[in-house]
Amino acid sequence: MNEFIFQDRLDYAIRCWFSRPPKKNQNFSTFKDQHNLTTDEFLSLFDEAKNGDSGAAFRIAMFYRLTKRDNSEADKWLALAASLGHSTAQYSLASNLLDIGDLAGAKIWAIKSQFGGNNSATQLIEEINSVRPGEKS
Repeated sequence: MNEFIFQDRLDYAIRCWFSRPPKKNQNFSTFKDQHNLTTDEFLSLFDEAKNGDSGAAFRIAMFYRLTKRDNSEADKWLALAASLGHSTAQYSLASNLLDIGDLAGAKIWAIKSQFGGNNSATQLIEEINSVRPGEKS
């Protein structure tokens, strides 16, 4: 099997979480900002996320979105965080789905976010309800 490179093969990593975490010597740092993670921090969050920690999955999503500027990877982690019950991730996912015109999906995630205690979700639900099918927000 080829050497496992986490940044390029996140889809593979998700399928193999319990058997093969990212290698310790990988460098995930690119920019120096508040969302940057050291390799050890990333590996720790990765372990927490694979064990069901929605906050860890959301933090990884933000790392990919804001530090790595990799929206594809960020979206995968955002979806994981949302499915694990992170209300901010659910709100973000709902907003993303609304942006692409998926009203049904957006409404489901916005409602979940609202039930999770995100008060901003109420306004998002109203916005979703005001969009006509086939029309993007």
